[in-house]
Amino acid sequence: MLYERAAIAYNTYSSMLQ
Repeated sequence: MLYERAAIAYNTYSSMLQ
């Protein structure tokens, strides 16, 4: 669960950077 949340958060952050 935590790993999934972290992955989604990282994905969102990466998307914002681009």
